[in-house]
This record gives sequence, structure tokens and C-alpha cells, in this order.
Amino acid sequence: MPLFRTAIILGLSAAVGLGHLALWPVLAAATLGAIAGDGLSFWIGNRWRDGILTVWPLRSHPDLIARSNSFFARHGGKSILIARFTPGVRAIVPVMAGVSGMSPARFFTANVVSALIWAPAHILPGAAAGFGVGLAGHASLRLVVLAAVLLGAVVAVVMLTRLLLRRVVPVLAAQRHRIVGRLREDPGSRASVLALSVLAPSDDLRPLIVLGVPLTIVAATMATLAQEVAERSGLAAADRSISLALGHLRTEPGDRLVAFITGFGDAPVIIAATAAAVVWLLWRRQLHLAIGVAVTVMISSGLATLLKGAMAIPRPTALYDGVQVYGFPSGHATGAATLMGLLVWFAWTGLGAPWRRAIPLALAGIVGAIVASRLYLSAHWPSDVAGGLLLGIGLTLCFALAFRRADVQAARPGVTVSLSLAVFLAFGAWHSARSLPQALALYAPLPVPVQTLSRVDWQTTGWATLPARRIDLGGEAEEAIVLQWAGPISGFETAAGAAGWVRATDFSLGVLTRYLDPTVPDSQLPVLPRLQDGQLPVLTMIRVAPDGQSRDVLRLWRSAMQVAGPDTANPVLLGGAETEIIRRTGKILVFPSAQDVSSPAVPDLGLSGLRRRRSDGQTVILAPPA
Repeated sequence: MPLFRTAIILGLSAAVGLGHLALWPVLAAATLGAIAGDGLSFWIGNRWRDGILTVWPLRSHPDLIARSNSFFARHGGKSILIARFTPGVRAIVPVMAGVSGMSPARFFTANVVSALIWAPAHILPGAAAGFGVGLAGHASLRLVVLAAVLLGAVVAVVMLTRLLLRRVVPVLAAQRHRIVGRLREDPGSRASVLALSVLAPSDDLRPLIVLGVPLTIVAATMATLAQEVAERSGLAAADRSISLALGHLRTEPGDRLVAFITGFGDAPVIIAATAAAVVWLLWRRQLHLAIGVAVTVMISSGLATLLKGAMAIPRPTALYDGVQVYGFPSGHATGAATLMGLLVWFAWTGLGAPWRRAIPLALAGIVGAIVASRLYLSAHWPSDVAGGLLLGIGLTLCFALAFRRADVQAARPGVTVSLSLAVFLAFGAWHSARSLPQALALYAPLPVPVQTLSRVDWQTTGWATLPARRIDLGGEAEEAIVLQWAGPISGFETAAGAAGWVRATDFSLGVLTRYLDPTVPDSQLPVLPRLQDGQLPVLTMIRVAPDGQSRDVLRLWRSAMQVAGPDTANPVLLGGAETEIIRRTGKILVFPSAQDVSSPAVPDLGLSGLRRRRSDGQTVILAPPA
């Protein structure tokens, strides 16, 4: 029930951020509901006192009652405020306050104050998350849906694992003990001896479930991803769009930093860090663990290489020779995820708080940095690094299953992690610094090929080879391209200005606060950028409707074509137009929602030019004509 209530609150909060609900009514409803719910629980406890503890459902949870009593005795009147934010005792503490005879004035003072804090603390982050989802959806709805599916899958795995541990494991254990007891009553038969040899050993099922369920999910996800990669359909388009978008972020200082970081994922660094852990384990006479670590890392490298050859998916840019010319799965991602995953296992199973949590977060950050470097340098597609991460995680889970009964303390896990990580950082820094010149040359960005045409060739046939629709970050075809402009950007801005278009406010994080001010006019609201094949617009212009309820938005992106002129060549700009409906909800102005206006007719842009019609019936303005 608490999980269901939390899901409802998060859903309503996200709806606020997306502009479907007003903020203040939701805040008021959440506050009043929190006050009324705890107030009813207090009244029930005060009315029936100890008798309420003997009826369903409280009588079925004596441990919860004991924890709530202890919590209430420890914190006194403050328990009402603290319990509002404490899972496990949140629902029962108001009842125990009534049972204990707390005065209504004292209770409701704490109840109202805590509700006034609790409601904004839950609603505002959810609204911000909804707003963020809307922003992300502006870039690619497909990626937002994919992220939601992945998040839902993680939640489902956690809930399934908890259900198995709480419900299934005790039932299976009791059933095993019952069968073993009956078999021991008649141990003479050969079947009884065989059954006892299988059932009698006390192997805890919890590690099998905690590790087996995620391993199953990882294996299924890896198989699905490999199939999608092999088909190279929608996923290939998303790979290309994301890779192009990251390529446009490259700078010379960034290249030097990222090329240095990516060296930490090279095979010599992974081998050196693994060897350090293996040597230490051998020194501690933990031969089985030493062999397990070495074999797991070797298998990760071998499997990555075999899959590269079998899948034969080319990289974004050709970097290596032989089988390494292929990219799926990423060897850097696989090696880093496997090595760091093994170190996480040592830290999690052998160290106490806070190291068992701090170290995995730090190691995950290292893997994330290496993975991000491969994407930034266009060494891999996003699906390549996803496959490498899944492969490394799966092998780590297999290792954890195989060594779930190992004596980790005998291996001195703190020293194992520290030594391997120290070698990884020290040797990796030396290796990356030494090979940095070669890495910069290897990963140097390739020049984007540009096709140069005469104006006549562009207007007759060349225009039809350019994209007919905008391609978003997820590779999806979005609104139609309604304009091609072959001239200076300043010339277009002047021509469009004569038709009532004005340059939009430049988008930045600083101007996002304008969405929270209901007095900001539509003309000063920033326009959220949209990507075309990984590129940001070079110019964005708006035209506010007379009624003030909407505005037209026109974005221009560079294409891979230019038209030769008498003095210089002008790039061909692609333009997409849409109408944004402005919706204001209370004190929150949600970003405008877009409606495609390019079909069935081209909006009146006020530009004179030639018109050509594509095969799908789309009309494109070609300007300027001469």
C-alpha cells in the first residue's frame, strides 16, 4: 500500500511538471490528505487503545508494532515528524501515538507541520522530474520511453527479488526440511540415499535468487540487444544520431582529456590491474579466487573478441585492423565493467559500511568515464558500449554465483581492492600519458564531407537528396523539412524579419527560470532546441500569434551540401516549422507543446522562392532563387 501511494504521488507530480495539472491544487490535496490520513490513524488508536493491536491487520505484524513502539519511545513527540519520512514505521506511528494517550493538540501540531514539509518535499522533485522528462522528450521521445522501460524493468527486478526472498524462499526451505525429515525416517532404500545427498546439504537459496534473477535479466537483455544490433534497423539510426550529436561537442582540450581517460580502458591497463589482484590472492594462498579472477577477465576479453567477429558491426570510424575493426561489444566497456565488477564483489562481500557503498560508487564512476570516452571519441556506437557493459556485468554475476561460499575475509578484500585499484590508476596514468600523442592522432575527428553544387543543380535535383524530415536524437523521423535556404544566415534573418519573424531568445540553463514566471511574454520565452541528425539549430526564429495563445517556431540546421557562389560557397540550411501552444498552469508555465504545422500545407513564411514537390507530397521552399 505505501508503494502504491508513492507511485500515485509521483505520477501526479510528474503530471504537474508536464503541464497537465496545476501545482497548487496538487500540493493542497497532498497536504490535506497527509493530515487527514495520520489524523484518522491517531483517532483510531486513541479510541480503541490496546484493543486495536489485537485485530487484523495489526495483529499479523507484531514486529512492526515492536519497532514502532521502540521508535515512539525513542523520539517521543518528534516521532510524528520523523516518521513521516521514515519507511517501515510511517503508517503505524500515528496509531501508536493514539494508543499511548498523546494529547490531540500535541499530535495535530506535529501532524500539520510535518505534512506542510512532506508534501512539497515529494511533489516538487516529482514535478521537476516531469519537467525534465518533457525536455528530454523534446530531444527524443523514443529515448524517454526507453529510459522509462529500463527504469520499470529495474523496479520490477527488485520487487520480484524481494518477493522471492520473502515468500518463496521460506516456503521452499520448509518444504525441503519436511522432505529430508521423511527420508531420514526410512534411510535404507537407495532412492532415499540419493535424495538425501541432493536435498540434505544446507545451501542458502538467498544468494542464488539475489544473483540469479539479475543474471537472467542481463542475459535476456544482452540477447535482445544483440538481435537488434544485428538487424541494424531503428537502433542503428539512434546510434548514428547520438554519435553525431556527441561529435559536435568535441573541442581540442576535450579531445586531450578524453583521449587520456580512454587509455585507462586499454588492455594493458586491465591486465596489469588484474595481475595485481591475482598476485595478492596467490600470496594469501587463495588459489581458487586467484584463478577465478584471472579466468573471468580472460573470458571477458575472449567473448568480446568472438562477438566482434561474429556480429561484424563496423565502428563509427575505422580505427583498428583485423577483428578489432568491428565494434560490438566494446572491449573497453567489457574489460572495465568486468574488472571493476569483480572489485565491487570483493568490497561488497568483505568490507563494512561505509566502504561497501562508497567503493562501488567510485568504481562505477570509473567505468562510466571510460564508457563516455568511447562515445565522445566516436570509437563505438552507444549499442556497442551497452553490450560491453551487459557482458561485463553478466560475467561478474557468474563469478559471484560461483564463489558465493568463498571465505572472502581470508583474501583481505580491502587490500585486494586497494592494490588492484592503485595499479589501475598508476599504471593507467603512465600508459595514457605515454600513448597520448598516438591516441590523439588515432581518434582525431574526421572532416565532415560536404557536397558542393551549382545553384541550378541544387534547384533541379540536388535539393531532393537532402532529408525530407528532421531526425531526432533517437533516430526517429519527426516534422517535415519545409525550407531550404542557400545563402548567408544573416540574409535569411533579414528576409524572415520582414514577414514578422524575430530571433528567439538563446537557450541556456539560465533562461529556464522564465518558465516559472507567468508574466513573461511569449516572445521572450526560450525555445527548446531540437536536434537534426545530431546538430543543434544555427538559427531559431519565432512569430507570436495575434491571440497570444500560440507561436510559430522556425529552426534552421546546416546540411551536408553547399551551393557555389561567385565569391564563396553558401551552406544549404534546412528549415522545420511548427506551432507551439502556450499553456500556463497557476504559477507554473510549462514549456510550450508543439504541433506540426508543416502538413498538409507549408506555413506562410513570407519568403518568395521556387517551390518543388517531393514524391511523398511534401512541399519545400527553395530560397533565395538567385
